[in-house]
Amino acid sequence: MAVTSIDARCRHCRQDFHLSEVRDERRGTCPHCGSPLTPDRTDKLIHDATAADAALHHLVRALRSMNHLPGNVALRPHTVLRNLFEEVGWKHYLAQDPELLQEELCELRWLLVGWELLDPIVAAAQPHQTWRRRAVDWMTGRRPAPVIPTPANPDVRPTHHWPA
Repeated sequence: MAVTSIDARCRHCRQDFHLSEVRDERRGTCPHCGSPLTPDRTDKLIHDATAADAALHHLVRALRSMNHLPGNVALRPHTVLRNLFEEVGWKHYLAQDPELLQEELCELRWLLVGWELLDPIVAAAQPHQTWRRRAVDWMTGRRPAPVIPTPANPDVRPTHHWPA
């Protein structure tokens, strides 16, 4: 199962790293700039980073297993996400870092667009790119711009969007 480690960001150098790097190096410093990540709390940081990565792995494994069970149970993903959004305390943390907040909102919107494209009506409204445009996008790593459903576009029914 390919569950990637949780990403974190050093507030000193603004570089992202995986919590697994902190766990494996066991120094409590940024893997990029070497600054202490939590002065006087290195043991706690390493313990919590290890626990968080393990918990994520177990959560994903359990949800994937339940999702594949035959029968009439349908898991509701928003309840898992709601708990993470509301109980972890990210609102206060992100309010103090507007740049990181904007980056996270952009990433969440891209994830939401992927789910919106599961709707056949939304998927049918997407423009068909030429093979040349798809090749350029693939080579440059550029994400194609999706058609975002709006009330102004009557061919696509409006769907829920994360609050901005």
